[in-house]
Amino acid sequence: MKSHSVSLDLTTHIPLCVQGLKKTAKSNFGGGNTDWEEKNLGTYAFSETRLIEITENICKDSDKDVS
Repeated sequence: MKSHSVSLDLTTHIPLCVQGLKKTAKSNFGGGNTDWEEKNLGTYAFSETRLIEITENICKDSDKDVS
């Protein structure tokens, strides 16, 4: 099994996380039935879905920096 070393540069990733929070601040689940989504899934603001979207964007931006 291969071992992968991940370098975490907080000076780069923290600002990206804050940027992601701002970018997704007015987002929602996108299903079209906000009342049902908030009743059954909770609010988007505190959802795992939002966290995943932010993390994926951080990783996508980080991949651009890797050579």
